[in-house]
Parts: sequence; C-alpha cells; structure tokens
Amino acid sequence: MTSNDGWLVMVIWGTTIMTTHLILSSSKLFYLVGNEEKSGVAMIRHLKLFVTLFTLLLPTWAIQIRDHSSCESESSSASSSSEEHHGGHHPHRPRTTTPKPRPHCEEGWYTSYRPQGIWCMKIGIAHLTYHQSQSQCQTLGGVLSGIQNDAERQYMVNETVRQLIPTGITIAGLWLGASHNAGTRTFRWNDGNTQGVEGFFYGPGQPNNGNGDPRGPQNCLQLIVMTPAYWSAPNKWAPFTSTIDDYWCHMAHDPPTRLYVCGKRGPPDVTIG
Repeated sequence: MTSNDGWLVMVIWGTTIMTTHLILSSSKLFYLVGNEEKSGVAMIRHLKLFVTLFTLLLPTWAIQIRDHSSCESESSSASSSSEEHHGGHHPHRPRTTTPKPRPHCEEGWYTSYRPQGIWCMKIGIAHLTYHQSQSQCQTLGGVLSGIQNDAERQYMVNETVRQLIPTGITIAGLWLGASHNAGTRTFRWNDGNTQGVEGFFYGPGQPNNGNGDPRGPQNCLQLIVMTPAYWSAPNKWAPFTSTIDDYWCHMAHDPPTRLYVCGKRGPPDVTIG
C-alpha cells in the first residue's frame, strides 16, 4: 500500500465514522422529539455536537482529498513523461557506425600522417645536384621534402638501402628540402609543410658550413645512408650513418651516388579537426 492509498483509507474511514454518527444523532433526535418526557434542552445539545464535529472534520477531509488527487496527477504525468522519453519503454540505443578507412597517398608514394595533414613522399635515384633534384620533384608534382620526425627518417633510410642494394653501391647522399639561414649554422625546411626541428638529425659536428672551405658555404642538406655491406670496408663516413650533413648545393660527388626525396600534400585527412 502506498502513502497515497493510506490517506484515501483515512478519508473513507473518517467519512464512515461521520456518517454513522450522523445517523445515530438523527435517530436520537427523532426519539427525543417523540418522547414527551425529554426536554428541548437535550435536543439542542445534540444538534450543537453534530455541527461541531462536522465543522472540525470537513477541512481535514477536503485537504486529504486534494492531496490525494494531486499525487495521482503527478504520478500519472511522470509515468507519461517517462514513457515518452523512452519511447514507450524502449530505451534509445546509440547507432553504431563503421569508421571510414583513413585516406592514403597514391601507389608508389609513402604516406606520412603528419599533424598538419597527410604528406606523400617518394625517393628517386640519379646523379643530380640539389637544384636538379628540385626540378625533378616538380615534374612529379612535388618539391624536395624535409623530415618531420624519426619515422620519416627511417622510411628514407630503408627505401634508399632498398634501391642501393641491387646496384652494389654501399653509400649515398639523399638530397633534402632545406635552406641555410644566412649568417648562422642553422637550417630551415623549405617544402612548405614540414614543421619544427625534430627532423634535424645531424651527424657529429654538423652542420659545420664546410669549416671555412674555399669552395664557399654549404647551403644544402643531405642524409647519409649506408647499406649493410658498407661495414665490411667502412671509411670516413662511418660516424654519419643515417644522419644529416650540410653540403654544397651545386656538387654531387661526395658521396658520388645521389638520391632525392620528393614530397607533396596528400588527400584530406578526415581524422584531423
């Protein structure tokens, strides 16, 4: 039994008591009127008692009936609201969606998921200077690429080794997209996309700007790469494996085998933003 039901029982009980008392009082009243031996004073006393009891109980009944009706109305409203919210006792279930495949670069290009967007890279091999390599990248729709992070550097090393092994060549220089900051021994990436300094993996003592070499300043950068066979007869480049060296932009003989890494913007990355 709920509290509202309890109040309703009390109202019914009170009504029953009042009705019973009314009947008894009326009967007694009729008896007194018909009995000539009783005085009119007794009749008046009973009428006053009836009026007093009715006056005391009536407000209480009215309050209980009002509260009970209000509770039933609130309960009905809450139940209706709950059913509407849950769709008639059917809780809402979130829709599951299959994520779209992450876009990638076209075949033959390495996909790098940079914070600034997808960057595509491709390595070519040719005995070219820096500027010749830049022109070659432009024919592919790109520019010489910088290095954003270590993952990109590892890609460049691995792909260069893969291309060198069939030739029997054990060491090469890979042109990078970078420019020398005049009056300093520092560089900046110039491909329009690479950011920060995380990718500047310099070798020991680099960049040294040629240490005053009469051939002039070394304004370009190359990544030195060796194959496993190199270590059977290492030379002066041994300390520079997989690191960056500054070099003369117009030269292509040290190391004599040259490669270049091109880069271009890839498709929009739906996971960014």
